[in-house]
Amino acid sequence: MEFVSIEAAGLVPKGRERWSEFQDNATATMSDYFGTLLKNVIISGFPKRFDMVSNDCQIVGDAKWKALPMDGAARKVLFEEISTYVWLLEKIKASRRFIVFGNDMRVPEAWLRKYGGLPTTVEFYFWDGKGSVIRLV
Repeated sequence: MEFVSIEAAGLVPKGRERWSEFQDNATATMSDYFGTLLKNVIISGFPKRFDMVSNDCQIVGDAKWKALPMDGAARKVLFEEISTYVWLLEKIKASRRFIVFGNDMRVPEAWLRKYGGLPTTVEFYFWDGKGSVIRLV
């Protein structure tokens, strides 16, 4: 029996291709931004795989390719998801914690309008699709 990856079989959903491309490009951009190689790893003793972690685990981040839903219920779910990632990142013992968003700048902007007044150690960035990031907070 031969196994073929879903990528090789051409069964990757379009959104996943864009996500994968975004994650690779955002990781390269954030590695340049912080001046160190960032990799997708599980930090020992922590139950989540983070998208961007430095070798010394002092820089830890996650990438989010999201669109802002028009529906209020869907927007609430999205904001809860972002809040969960912020909370998880705050639990990591690192000197820098961040989320880099792609696809739709309105996502982090809307979340920050609603929750940005709360204290957090997590930095928010937006990857512009051209190899640059904008620090939002």
